[in-house]
Amino acid sequence: MKTLKSTLLALLAFGAFACSSSDSTAGATATTSTTTTTAAPTFSPAAGAYSAASVNVAVASTTSGSTICYSTSTTPVCNAAKTGCATGTVYATAVAVNAAQTLRAVACKSGNNDSSTTSGTYTQDANATLSASVGNKTASINGGTGCITNVNTTMDAALPSRIKDNFKCQVAYVSGGNWIFKSSNLPNTTSFYWAGKTEVQAGNSGLYALFAALPGGTANAAGTNVISSENLQLTISSTPTAKVGALTGTQNGYVAVGLTVNGLAIFNNAAAPPDTLATEAATFDGFDGHPQNTGIYHHHAGVRKVGISGSDNNDANLIGIALDGYLIYGKKCDNATPATGDDVTLTAPTGTSNGQSTGLSGASATSLDQLHGHTTTTNHLSTATYHYHMASDPVATIDTLLGSYFYGVAGTASN
Repeated sequence: MKTLKSTLLALLAFGAFACSSSDSTAGATATTSTTTTTAAPTFSPAAGAYSAASVNVAVASTTSGSTICYSTSTTPVCNAAKTGCATGTVYATAVAVNAAQTLRAVACKSGNNDSSTTSGTYTQDANATLSASVGNKTASINGGTGCITNVNTTMDAALPSRIKDNFKCQVAYVSGGNWIFKSSNLPNTTSFYWAGKTEVQAGNSGLYALFAALPGGTANAAGTNVISSENLQLTISSTPTAKVGALTGTQNGYVAVGLTVNGLAIFNNAAAPPDTLATEAATFDGFDGHPQNTGIYHHHAGVRKVGISGSDNNDANLIGIALDGYLIYGKKCDNATPATGDDVTLTAPTGTSNGQSTGLSGASATSLDQLHGHTTTTNHLSTATYHYHMASDPVATIDTLLGSYFYGVAGTASN
């Protein structure tokens, strides 16, 4: 009897299991309610440091038909209808975000959950500050920095020593694979062009603190041109590379083809037509520079400020850097030592370049190719590296800093 009872109980248990596995409700899908969340806004350009004091930021959500609320002072909130903002402003066009402001945005759409809040802080790159306002009459030279008072010298610690230890009166920093140079382009010297021909002829030159007479007299002035503050920016590869094939001309309309160690624009080996550079040289001030018609002070053919004697560049001193990243020196090569007694006198270029890399010739440790350059070591270059020298130029018929073409791949320049 006990065995029969156990069997019945087992059958009942199996029946219950079998019944549940074949029940008409088994496998039915439960109905649940889900709500889509609106995609969070994105910012373009992304938050970060920029050279400008204000950045125009476009805000977008990938959810079609969504409303975006933004604010630079509080957390934005959509209204109950999700068609406007309870807090903040409805986005319609790019938002001008000033330095050190945090932009916040939320996206919403009727029937959706609101997005998460996107936020980003926009700052001004400290490297972008070049100078305070500098007036031609009051411009002065800071005895401590050797630059025009208020002009900023900031050298990124990540720069190689040949740059950070030798360049001043400008800003330079590493950006990816490039070096960025920024300059107000104000000569840290006296010059006729702080006042200019008009003021000199009017008898007002005494009002200009850094005025100095033109070596050749007022008749040789570069028109009525005067020095003005600029905002030069040169982007130069941190790994200069020789150009293969057709070379890039230095006369291709660049704002500048290089910068001197004291932050001044370098121009090419030509003058504005119909002048020749040999004729235009008469307009150079006592430091071998002059401004063009919009006020950009520049050097074509020498930088006496960095010469050993202060009166020429018949030395091995570093003068500046070209737009292709190769250094520019005075007329001699320093034989890879800081001493001057063993400096090498170089043979200047003979003939002009045909504009092709394969056409370069004449370069050796003691002579220059048609671009004013050669490959050897210097006091700043411990391995043999191409660099330029100030030299007699067949096109200009006077000494110039560069020839008609760059040896390397040129960067960009703007103002």
